[in-house]
Amino acid sequence: MSTDAENSDETASGRADGDVTPGVRRRGRRILEADPGLSFVSFAARLFDDVGASKDVAAELYDQLTDDQGDADAGDHMDESEPAERDQDAPPSPPPDVAPPSVEPENAGPASAESDAPADQDLAGRITDHYQRLENRDVYGALGAIDADVVDADADLSALGNQDFTGWYRSRDAGGSWDGRGRPWALAREFGDLRDGLERVLYATINYAPAPWFMDAWDRYEWTDDGRTWERGSAPTPGYDAVHAYAPFADVDLADDVKEQRPAGDVPTDQLEEALRRYVDAFAELAGGREHVFALDSVGGAYLFVAPTSTAPIATAFDADDRAAIFDELTDRLNGWLEDVADRVTAATDLAGVFEPDLLNNKNRLYKAPLSVHSSLDGVVTPVDVDDPTYQFTPLEETSGELVDETRAWVDGFTADHRDAVDAIVATLWPEHYGDADDWRDALAAWLEDHREEEARNQDRERQRIPSDEIPDDLETTDDLEIINSKIEGIAVDDLIRKTIGAAVEGEDTDDGDDGVRFDPPWRGSESGQSCFADSRKFYDPDAKYSGGGALEFIAVERGIVNRPGDKLTGDKYWRAVNALRGEGYHIPYFEGWNGRHADVLRLFTEPETDDDRKRQLARALFADE
Repeated sequence: MSTDAENSDETASGRADGDVTPGVRRRGRRILEADPGLSFVSFAARLFDDVGASKDVAAELYDQLTDDQGDADAGDHMDESEPAERDQDAPPSPPPDVAPPSVEPENAGPASAESDAPADQDLAGRITDHYQRLENRDVYGALGAIDADVVDADADLSALGNQDFTGWYRSRDAGGSWDGRGRPWALAREFGDLRDGLERVLYATINYAPAPWFMDAWDRYEWTDDGRTWERGSAPTPGYDAVHAYAPFADVDLADDVKEQRPAGDVPTDQLEEALRRYVDAFAELAGGREHVFALDSVGGAYLFVAPTSTAPIATAFDADDRAAIFDELTDRLNGWLEDVADRVTAATDLAGVFEPDLLNNKNRLYKAPLSVHSSLDGVVTPVDVDDPTYQFTPLEETSGELVDETRAWVDGFTADHRDAVDAIVATLWPEHYGDADDWRDALAAWLEDHREEEARNQDRERQRIPSDEIPDDLETTDDLEIINSKIEGIAVDDLIRKTIGAAVEGEDTDDGDDGVRFDPPWRGSESGQSCFADSRKFYDPDAKYSGGGALEFIAVERGIVNRPGDKLTGDKYWRAVNALRGEGYHIPYFEGWNGRHADVLRLFTEPETDDDRKRQLARALFADE
């Protein structure tokens, strides 16, 4: 998924009614310093683009900053109008965008009462000072950068940075009728500016793209009811073809009720540390050595990595199209490998439902950067010693100089040269091709050949299949199962979810685009109410360890025809699910079978509404094929 996110924009909802935070103030001051003649309308629009500030916050800050310049300079910064007129001139705040797949957001909750305001302001100040210390040590510049010489690349590489899970884009004026232009933050060089809009959590991506890619990624956008609409049609984030280093990764999550007890230390520490040791051992086996493995205590769980440069040789050895196919396949195979590892670890430590990976790896996958503040707990992300894993909560106020130095050393090791791990990674994830190959390159080349042949076969099948939109809407029956399948495949899964159970969050970034949804799965409990996600092609349920399903699979599990995603749909269950889609208004012809007497065309899978309907259905059943 683009989990590839694969992404969302800044949202104003978190700052709509709050005070002017230090980060917003810094950003506003820089905007006016760069353009002293900026009108309030332009200032408000720019501030929203950069940090998601509401119109009211922008008005308060604009007045404060222009007052600081003195009456003599006031005319240089604003139109000679009353504040009320400025408010009327200011455009309404654009609709908020929604956060991406890659990680489930942890909400910090509503603002506290007025009596808590001084404490909140003190915390905001401490967070600001915290990130300033880390900027002074260049922790995030180092985390975001991989030197070109380390990986034999033509240019330095950078990870993407992200503010508070929703702030993906650096924005600028675009001119003309466009509302602005934007591109992802390049963490390697832009943390200083990114920090201005940061309230709590700094995220980075597990993948790195060449620095020139960021310069070419600018795209113009306009605000619509669905958020930003980009001129090129999709969010300007790197695809797999632009990835030049990619860290095999696991986000092992604590259950919400356990996570909330971490500050008090009321968690099963011994079991969690044993689980961490087992995950580290598995990653060491994947990478061919513990020296390539890195881990973080994420406050709400733990992160395991193989260093990102471990996969950089793939980008060097293959061109963009082949690289995209390989990294995409690597992600799928890694999720499958991780599922097996998780089953073994949870069984051995009795932590099922307590400490399990989310299996949502994808390009542009986010993780909380080392020493980032957590979104809801006042603790920080810290390095874990992979030789002797321990699991202890670290409060924000205990971020010592020694810990900062330790984290900087962790970062330098993480982005160092680990290219010799690629052989073990390919051997583990592509065993069927590696065994007969001379080396990892030959193994991947053999897989590519098989992959291209399978793609060609799929294309032949697609050419023979009648497109859903070419099947007449008035076609009532057919003897061609391909027509049935084509109509089902033409159903947008996210639209089906909206019609049946409703979407919890719109604008989810997935492999299929940036207009997917998050939703509350009706077949199991979900603490967040939005733990599953979907795009037009598939839905995904990470907790059920199922990579995805289409419209038919969703309606089957939603209606209780099967118990969980992944259960097989055969025989009557298949046709009951088809009929359930018809019940939602989707036109799917009835299947006649070879002699016109299939149970589907005889309406035997339709729930009778009256006793007479039931009698007629029983009579028709006598004529149905077995």
